Amino acid sequence: MINEIKNIKVNNLSFLIIFTALIPYIGIPYLFKTDIQPICLLLSFIYLINKKNFHLNNINFISFIGLFTFSILATILCIFTQEESSIIELIRRLMPLFAAVVYFLTFTDIFNSKDRNFILKKSIDYFILIYFLGFFLNLISGDSITSIFVNRNIFDEELIVSRYVSFFAEPSRIPEQAYFAFLILFSIRLQLSKSKFLIYSIILIIISLLSGAGQIFFIIISLFPYLIIISSYFSFDLFFRNLNYLKLITLSTLGIFFPLVFNFLKESRGGLFFSQLIELGPTVLALDPGVQVKLSGFLFMLARLSLPEIIFSSPIDPYYILEIEPDLANKYNQICVIFTGTPYCPTTYSVYTSLGSYVVYFGFIGALFIMILYLFGFIKIFNFRSINLKQKLLITSLFFSYILTSLVKIPLANPAIFLSLCLFLNYEINQSD
Repeated sequence: MINEIKNIKVNNLSFLIIFTALIPYIGIPYLFKTDIQPICLLLSFIYLINKKNFHLNNINFISFIGLFTFSILATILCIFTQEESSIIELIRRLMPLFAAVVYFLTFTDIFNSKDRNFILKKSIDYFILIYFLGFFLNLISGDSITSIFVNRNIFDEELIVSRYVSFFAEPSRIPEQAYFAFLILFSIRLQLSKSKFLIYSIILIIISLLSGAGQIFFIIISLFPYLIIISSYFSFDLFFRNLNYLKLITLSTLGIFFPLVFNFLKESRGGLFFSQLIELGPTVLALDPGVQVKLSGFLFMLARLSLPEIIFSSPIDPYYILEIEPDLANKYNQICVIFTGTPYCPTTYSVYTSLGSYVVYFGFIGALFIMILYLFGFIKIFNFRSINLKQKLLITSLFFSYILTSLVKIPLANPAIFLSLCLFLNYEINQSD
């Protein structure tokens, strides 16, 4: 009886950790002046404190040691940097690197628990529930209620299609987190019926569309290989195998859904941007400061890779190195011209690349580290012998999409990045009962 009660408490805590990783913007913004709130991190600390043993295989252990080593190295760089900063600023800059260690250990252990599938499904259920609760609150009261729990929570009524932010910092963050929720959903699809998996997927698509954000198109691009594979297999099944009711329902849904999606998106901010991109080409990137900001971290990462002789840069102010290294500043501007058509790339407070931050801070050493993490992911997928070629191709395509997502637009502080990384590094476990 005592063990059952203890197990329920652990499962509830694990659920809250996964849920707050999927919606990391809910918190106490009056206390924590950041978009990403530290609720998931605090819950992870509680989880680790109450654990006696951790499930770490060789790949997970090497990854954990790597993350921990780079967090210590970042601390040393901050201590001996020429840049001036307060203790609070120092902690704030180093926190994402140390949080990565905590998240990795916590998520890995949760994915090794016997109740993982129940925990993950419950997290998705509540992700959907809380989103639509916030959506309903936006409808009746704008952002007056949701902004109590979320920093920079703005209900946008300037566009023809209003963008309902729910409990997210801004509209662009909604499709990002829905994408991470889909990765979780896909990992437990064998525990769901095909119809339930389809329904959950459609709901996540609807959540993304309701944001009206341009990030939807980036998500589609990153998922393009997955969509091609799933469409090819679906077409083959449709024309060369028996047609069943589920396929008929799917075709009917798509036939109704696509026109509605097109009409909705064409007037949204993302739709307007995509239309301009078709008309004007890449030069439209120079006209949208939001896109430039989201691309800045990836472009800065490319600039760092182009000059391997510059090994380290301090996390205190990652862009400070541009002031003391003119060659790097010129290279950054050149890369900005190639990708956006403008030599004036933003220097933001946060680096908008999650795992790419290790390249920004540690140069080629950091690049080697994240390449090893990606290699570990592929090793886990290709060594998974209990699934067929179709499933292996689908998982591989999703991992490619994750690699792209982990290098572009999402800051390192987002716990869903490490949630997804641990998911792929422990995929074999998630597919077994």
